[in-house]
Amino acid sequence: MTMAGRPILVAPPEEFNGTIGEFVDEFVIPNLPSMDCLFEWTDAVLRYAIEDPDPILIVRGPQKGHLQLVGGARVVHSDNAPAIWCFLQCFDQAIDPRDVPKFIRAGEIPVLMALAANKRQKWNYGRSMSNVEKSRLWALGMKHCHILPVGRAGLSPRERFLRNLCPINHFLFASPKKYNMQRVGWSELRNVADLGESETVIAWIQQCLIHRLGNQSLAIYNRFFDLADGTRPNMASSKLRIRLVRHYQAEKIVRNSHLVYQPASVLSNAAPPNVVAKGNWTLNEKQGFYVRTGLKESVIDISLCYKTLNGDTTLIGKYVLDLESLSESGLVTRRVVERGIVYDVRIVREQGGSFWLRARNRVSLALEKLLRP
Repeated sequence: MTMAGRPILVAPPEEFNGTIGEFVDEFVIPNLPSMDCLFEWTDAVLRYAIEDPDPILIVRGPQKGHLQLVGGARVVHSDNAPAIWCFLQCFDQAIDPRDVPKFIRAGEIPVLMALAANKRQKWNYGRSMSNVEKSRLWALGMKHCHILPVGRAGLSPRERFLRNLCPINHFLFASPKKYNMQRVGWSELRNVADLGESETVIAWIQQCLIHRLGNQSLAIYNRFFDLADGTRPNMASSKLRIRLVRHYQAEKIVRNSHLVYQPASVLSNAAPPNVVAKGNWTLNEKQGFYVRTGLKESVIDISLCYKTLNGDTTLIGKYVLDLESLSESGLVTRRVVERGIVYDVRIVREQGGSFWLRARNRVSLALEKLLRP
């Protein structure tokens, strides 16, 4: 399906309760580029990495945008920006794949989403991704994923580059920032909350991709797989059930681009629920924020203090945090780990002196709304 000459991405539904196979068939496969375009792009990127005498290898890493020599190779660290750009260019068939090396040599590919001001002095390659480019996936509640992980230890720069930029290694999935996701009646060795990173889900997507490739495209995929040091996936079941629910309440846009949701269950001055944990937390002025990760309790009763640079400590207030409810609103991160469900909490202090419960995607709630009566 196309609109104004550009294919339309199929957004995930507001709620899904079914099998992995059903979700992949309806909301992953339709968002793959054409098999012919995948072949042409993969062939172009492989040729550049292998045949160019001095390629620029864009890999995931912390020093984003910094072109440097690593073991005699020219290497640039990036976030997920170049992978998203390559995938969407391939999906849209917007550029000739044979021109990809030209874009890389000229530094015309985005290599980062954004960069802190104190890190920009080393930014000497590539551009940042525009807001229009970013919103293409985010507005639909989707994220970009890799079949072969880009952060595996022991890979060479060329192997990391191929995994990062080849669209045949990419797919789109529902974003954990927009959806609560669950496995229904099954588990994995790594029970990551983000099903787009699930080894079982990825294995099934890979099997579907291989099945759709013709002989010519399958040959180039096998070549990519070998050059990127890939490992063959185990057979995955498409019958395992999953559930996804989108939390729209976390998307109310208010002034200053902050996203605020105030769930009724945590705003009233009624008596607190059955509290299962208590804590004394101190936010330091030097940091400006306080983070606790891996909390096992679903409801906590905290006393929050503020410590200034000169060492003075003041009690800000006592709060009841219903972490399960807050996670459903996108205000707290909920993760599934081997020992069960845990929660990550982040509190920040604004310049005006107010304190906010704030997720990394900037979903926010004034902490005063959670004061214990």
